Amino acid sequence: MTCWIGLDDSTLDNGCVHYVPGSHRWGLLPRISLTKDMDAVKGFLTPEQAEAFEPEPMILKAGECTFHHSHTVHGSYGNRSDVPRRAVVLNFMKPDTRCGDGTSPLLKGVPLIPEGEVIEGDFFPLVR
Repeated sequence: MTCWIGLDDSTLDNGCVHYVPGSHRWGLLPRISLTKDMDAVKGFLTPEQAEAFEPEPMILKAGECTFHHSHTVHGSYGNRSDVPRRAVVLNFMKPDTRCGDGTSPLLKGVPLIPEGEVIEGDFFPLVR
């Protein structure tokens, strides 16, 4: 599960995050960047998924948050303003979650976790 906490107001003009309702049921899709181009994922969808692809904007005030399933398709259409849209993102997973792809770090600056190994360590604290 992911918690997205806005540090600035989030509007259509400054690139608010959009979520595709029901997409968490589509199974794993290829990992691509959806920053600045939510429509980039369309080339990887089945005809049924493409028909259901209706991103909904999350317009929020600073300090408000959203929660979404880790498989929910989400991204933005880019910032068309001179106002930032900053956020803090918290990702939550079960403590026995294993790395599915050991070819690149999960996050920038984080040591590589080999495929199949439990995701743990200083960068992945347990929340109690």
